[in-house]
Amino acid sequence: MAKASSAISDLLPKLTIAVEDNPELKADTVINKLIDELRDTSDKVMYSRRLLIDLTADYNVKRVSVPSSFVASVFKFDELKGLETAETGDHVTVSSDEMKSPKVNL
Repeated sequence: MAKASSAISDLLPKLTIAVEDNPELKADTVINKLIDELRDTSDKVMYSRRLLIDLTADYNVKRVSVPSSFVASVFKFDELKGLETAETGDHVTVSSDEMKSPKVNL
């Protein structure tokens, strides 16, 4: 175990120097990591949206089913609309400043 740890400790500085000496390699790994992170975030958002839609549909079905409908009527549980997104507003329009490509220094 100690040999493996020392081998990794000896290898890391050499690897860091190799990456710093080759900007293309550094940019490639940074870009790849960024793309992976963006893909992961996109998947999480998509999963959360799907979960919200499914849970809302399940709630609405359960709310009108017997015997849950009795409890729902006593406590006045209303039907939920699910995922609502605004179709108009400032967040939908894109300005010319937002269309400019960002400058990235690697």
